[in-house]
Amino acid sequence: GNIECPIGVAVDGDIRSAFEINVKGDVTVNGSIEDAIVQVEGNLSVGAGVLQGRIGSVSCGGNFSARFIENTRASVRGDIIVSDNAINSSLVAGGRVEVLEGKGTIIGGHTAAVDSIEVKVLGSRMNIRTMVQVGVSFAALQPIEQRLRDIEREMASIIIAAGMGFFHVLESSDAPEDPKLQQYLRRWRRLERHLARPGRGGD
Repeated sequence: GNIECPIGVAVDGDIRSAFEINVKGDVTVNGSIEDAIVQVEGNLSVGAGVLQGRIGSVSCGGNFSARFIENTRASVRGDIIVSDNAINSSLVAGGRVEVLEGKGTIIGGHTAAVDSIEVKVLGSRMNIRTMVQVGVSFAALQPIEQRLRDIEREMASIIIAAGMGFFHVLESSDAPEDPKLQQYLRRWRRLERHLARPGRGGD
């Protein structure tokens, strides 16, 4: 089930999809994190990778390290250290972002750091849009993070209202016949567009 703990936590395996983790201390995960909502007031260390989906996010009051990060939204007051690659993610660090080991790539998404961003390879030959920001204060980046959290909450509300079968609607190439599902699908697609450009408001 979900974890809420006033002290540090060590997870031997993985944190699975749809879990919620709220920990006051440090968290160490030997496996991976899959589409979970993780809030850590201390440091977060992930032995494998963080592979988020439609509703997962990471919020960390200390430093955040992982082997790889993919499709992840992370707001970190300290440093973000990735030992292989960061792909299609929204990363905000109050310190620095470092992706220097392994492939050492940042591809797609939006990466922002107050101090510095160090990376072997930025972007890709496939012209995937990759945005980086350096030198902006952590406080100035918070409106973007708040916008992302608002989008995530609205996405979660759609899933609750439509039911878990809504994921089949998202994966189908055919439009749903139910008018209510059509409405949910339009809202979802609009939110996906906002996730791709979180710094901009409106429809």
